[in-house]
Amino acid sequence: MTMSAVPPMPFGATVADAAAFNAPFHMLAPLPRELWLPAIVCSSGATAGRLDALAHWRDALLGGALPDAVHALGEQAAGAALRQVIGELALTALTHGSEPLALQVLRTALWHLDTLVDHPAGQSRAEAIAAMAQAFREEWTVERQGWEEVLALLQTLGDLARLRWDELKGRLNSREWREAQRIGEVLAALPQLAAFIERVGRAQRRDDLPPRQNDTPRAAPPRPLAVKAIEIRLVDQPGAVRGIKRSGLISRMLASEAALIRHPVLHRLWRARLAESQLLSYEDEAVLTQWVPSPG
Repeated sequence: MTMSAVPPMPFGATVADAAAFNAPFHMLAPLPRELWLPAIVCSSGATAGRLDALAHWRDALLGGALPDAVHALGEQAAGAALRQVIGELALTALTHGSEPLALQVLRTALWHLDTLVDHPAGQSRAEAIAAMAQAFREEWTVERQGWEEVLALLQTLGDLARLRWDELKGRLNSREWREAQRIGEVLAALPQLAAFIERVGRAQRRDDLPPRQNDTPRAAPPRPLAVKAIEIRLVDQPGAVRGIKRSGLISRMLASEAALIRHPVLHRLWRARLAESQLLSYEDEAVLTQWVPSPG
């Protein structure tokens, strides 16, 4: 069986030509790489519709809103069921401004969509979609427990935008996080102490004070460091050809030596020279310049 080769892109092709050539997978380019694999391997619905809707779902979840009903991840009924569950569990409140949580919701949705192909033979498509949506609901009912408090603290610390999903889960299991929770419970019982901590260390700008004089001594400028060049010569390394020598390197032998290999008689002479490392070869030498600090 022969396989047909993919025709190469013509020289001078434009961006539009490249998009048409790679369609529909050119729509993966604006998506985060974490979504590429689940978006491609998902077997539910049309690939083009699923990839086109993913960007809208991601932007909507990051903005704290439900995706539009017209964007159904490739299959209208299944996408509508997932959209309804996201609204019922208020997952948009968790994904608002949180890239890792938004991507995790989308990865989970794509995984559950891919399970539709494995529904029992006697189960209708509507029943399979309902079971898939229920499994998605049960998973995120457990996952979202306590996330409101967690995200509120992480947003105040400024760490939420850069943490991935695995880092978020690891942060919750760390000893420092448990200690922060314990301190939070103590501060909740002492509102006066919490108010005092909020006020301590907050800078207050006063324009009526005279400007402060620069009484801090300046550091002396750094002295320039003296360096010197050291040449390192590497024999038999790619570089300048210095001459001809005798060696056993077949890769560096002269053409006159190579001509003896196929000779009916002189090939024995060539083998003897090779055994004794007496082949006429190019003598190469590479010169490296290394700059080192000079004590003077």
